[in-house]
Amino acid sequence: LFPEVNVKTMSSSMLRRVIGWMLLGLWSCVFTAVGQELLPMAQEPAQEEAAPALSEELLLEMSEKMEGFLSELTELSEDIPQTKTANALAAVRRRLTSLNVRWDAYNTLMQMDIAQSELLMEFVAQFQTTQQQVTEAMDQQQLVMEAIVRFREVERQFPNYEKRYEELEQEAISYSLIAKTADLLAQVKGKEQLLFQEVDQQFMAAKEAVALVPTLTTEGARLENRYLVLKQKSEVIQAAAY
Repeated sequence: LFPEVNVKTMSSSMLRRVIGWMLLGLWSCVFTAVGQELLPMAQEPAQEEAAPALSEELLLEMSEKMEGFLSELTELSEDIPQTKTANALAAVRRRLTSLNVRWDAYNTLMQMDIAQSELLMEFVAQFQTTQQQVTEAMDQQQLVMEAIVRFREVERQFPNYEKRYEELEQEAISYSLIAKTADLLAQVKGKEQLLFQEVDQQFMAAKEAVALVPTLTTEGARLENRYLVLKQKSEVIQAAAY
């Protein structure tokens, strides 16, 4: 590695130089060897530990669990059309809330395993779609129930309207017989106009309810006939004159 050196013929300064060169060469060889050993380690990319594959046993267990959630959701959706009162619908909403809490907890716990299976991911998508449909169905049922309540209220008020129109019609005919009661006839007409505005408003509300609830169609037709009778009486009263 190093040339032969005759130490006896060299001066002390030259001897120090030779020794320095020898040490420098030795350190260069050592550094190069160590660097070559360390370099591959520094350049080797870190490898991520692969997640363990989902076993068939666990896949079957999770599939059955998710099928149970979906089946419970489907049964709940079938009960919605049968709810006829606010309390009954509130009970169904509580069932849905409880189911959603359990579903979310299970998905959070098993999310790493779910991500490894297309089948399980399909279950998640199907549940979410059905969940949205159930929520919309409950909101629609709420509107239906409110519409039925409005319709029944209008039905309840119509006998009073009919009675009042009988009275106003008789008054209008009576006040139209003589000239001195013309002012009273005008008052009757004013009362009738205000009353018909209320009748018309109530009937329009009932008509909207029928459009939302087809089962009210027959009853809505009967109510419309009664409304047309009152409208005719209104025209008679307004046309009354001495």
